[in-house]
Amino acid sequence: MRPTTARLVLTPTTVVLVFGAIVVAVVLRNVFVEARRPIGWAIAALVMAAAIEPLVSLMSRHMRRGLALVCVLAPLLVAVGLVGRGVYQDLDNSIDKLKQALPDAAHDIEQSPRFGKAAKGLELEQRAQHVADTLKKPSSRVAGNAVGSGGAYLVTTILMIFALGWGPRFGAAALKQVEDEERREGLARVVGDAFSKSQAYVDTMLAQSLFVGLLGWVLFRVFDVPAPTPLAVLLGLLSFVPFVGIFVGALPAIMLEAGFESFGRAGLLLAIVLALQLLQVVLYQGVTRRTLYIGPAVTVIAYLVGSGIYGVGGAIVTTAIAVFGIALVDSARAERGGMDLPPEDADPTLDREPDTA
Repeated sequence: MRPTTARLVLTPTTVVLVFGAIVVAVVLRNVFVEARRPIGWAIAALVMAAAIEPLVSLMSRHMRRGLALVCVLAPLLVAVGLVGRGVYQDLDNSIDKLKQALPDAAHDIEQSPRFGKAAKGLELEQRAQHVADTLKKPSSRVAGNAVGSGGAYLVTTILMIFALGWGPRFGAAALKQVEDEERREGLARVVGDAFSKSQAYVDTMLAQSLFVGLLGWVLFRVFDVPAPTPLAVLLGLLSFVPFVGIFVGALPAIMLEAGFESFGRAGLLLAIVLALQLLQVVLYQGVTRRTLYIGPAVTVIAYLVGSGIYGVGGAIVTTAIAVFGIALVDSARAERGGMDLPPEDADPTLDREPDTA
């Protein structure tokens, strides 16, 4: 007979365990919050080391590995510096034009017969001049930001070099902690396959983003789009999102072209962008056949989470981590022998006759 009543007994040991679990959770949460920046530096260093490792290995066939590392890092650092300089220079030029255009536009409104009286009553020109005087160039904050972020960049670079030199040894040492030989070999196959697939995917998409960004910068310069460098950087970053990233990343430039130039030129730019997006869709199918499939939703979520924590760099690093996680799950499923069912067998709504063989 089942009992008709039940009693919940809280022993002193249970109370202590629950209270201890709460304390441990709070402590871990506070530790993670306080150590968020160093943990982010370490993860970013590992991701960057994994991304540039194929280039370093390729060049190390013809020279010493240390020299190969310098030959890879130096152009990358110079390229990042040039892109950052171009972004701030374009933004500074846009601010200068805006500071000049605001008072002129307000003056023209005050002189117009239709709105002049109301504009003069509001002192529109004087207010516009005040707003223009308060605008500051983005480059004016570079020095202050560099003091705070320079140490982070230096530490991340050192950790990345350290990971390139000692990362494989750490991985081998971690595998040796698994005593069972069969399990250790299986784990090595799963992690190695996932790392290879995710590395190939991320490197391919980074190369695509670089090409798309350079092509976008040339197009925006040809079409006289304001601030072409920041818009090209945005286009290159969003091109990481398959199927829709190039189109979404080019929308700000297309709208600026329509507002400052003409709808005809904006339509021509839109047609070029759509053709580039279609080409990316076709090429992406070849990438997924060689590596793995990553849907746009995964990339968008990773972008939102990473950018909210660490900005643009966090978005890229979080995306790479998400790709590795999906590759790890896919490799583990393949190691266990799991196979996807055909559509006719996977659909539970279809009536199938029982197998009598």
